[in-house]
Amino acid sequence: MATDKLSRTELKLKAQENIAHMISLVFQYVTDNVLDEIPEGQYEEFHAILEHQADRAVRLMGYEKHWRS
Repeated sequence: MATDKLSRTELKLKAQENIAHMISLVFQYVTDNVLDEIPEGQYEEFHAILEHQADRAVRLMGYEKHWRS
């Protein structure tokens, strides 16, 4: 555990980094587990929309794109 006190800005950046990481994890989970809920002919469209929305969310925190594994 860290011992040095972080500034409010540093705490905010750490929170944003972790939120961006969670968005990436959710993106991967949805890609792996939710596609059975999407009609077969719409997989690519859904994936493109999902990726666009994930990127949009992380841009609010200053990242260019969500992390992809």
